[in-house]
Amino acid sequence: MDTVEESEAYQPGLALRLEDMAPDDEFPTESSRVQRQVEESFIAEDAAREAAGLHDLPVFQKDRMQAYLRAAVNGKVEKYFVVLDSSQTWLCYWIIHALDLLSSSEEPVLDETTARQTIMYLKSCSNESGGYGGGPGQVSHAATTFAAISALCVIGTDEALESIDRQSLYRFLLRMKQPDGSFSVTDDGEMDIRGTYCALTAAAHTNMLTPEITRGCKDFIASLQSFDGGIGGGAGNESHGGYTYCGLARPCI
Repeated sequence: MDTVEESEAYQPGLALRLEDMAPDDEFPTESSRVQRQVEESFIAEDAAREAAGLHDLPVFQKDRMQAYLRAAVNGKVEKYFVVLDSSQTWLCYWIIHALDLLSSSEEPVLDETTARQTIMYLKSCSNESGGYGGGPGQVSHAATTFAAISALCVIGTDEALESIDRQSLYRFLLRMKQPDGSFSVTDDGEMDIRGTYCALTAAAHTNMLTPEITRGCKDFIASLQSFDGGIGGGAGNESHGGYTYCGLARPCI
């Protein structure tokens, strides 16, 4: 039997083979063509590494990743990102958080100009009634509010934190609060563990985790635990890794 070290060692040519590629149903679309190009590029790269005798694991190219993210935060993204119009605050958070993870503790996540532009943009996604929409002029939603506030907290400057209207945010969170302890994601929207996690995290980030906000949350989350120990999106739903994370994160907030 192979040892752990031998079985886990990188073997050239095994990263991706032709039989691992997505099956061709003879109904190509733009996305399936792009997927095929990506798969073929991996196969070609793996073959080139094998031919060159490079049998070590591929090296993560941090500089290229940072360049990609910095271009993206300045709006240089592919045209297909248009489908994420209602997730613009999420894109800001994902990009900025990724840059934060890749940056040293001494360097700022964004340069001064980009940080100010991002703060102004996120401010344009907020609503007078409280909370943030997925983009300018869009209705407020617990998830996009979580994303916007998290992005501002990662930027972390006084200007970023002072751009958050805490009073209207608090009113928004209370408006989303439900009698069973959960939070709706938006006005007349669905109620599940995602909304509760996003609302509680937004409140915690802005130092507004009051008894009024947390009332009933513990009992609501406990009611979502399934027979297998995991947590579902709602009472009686099957457990799910993402929902379990949202539920278990609550006691840590």
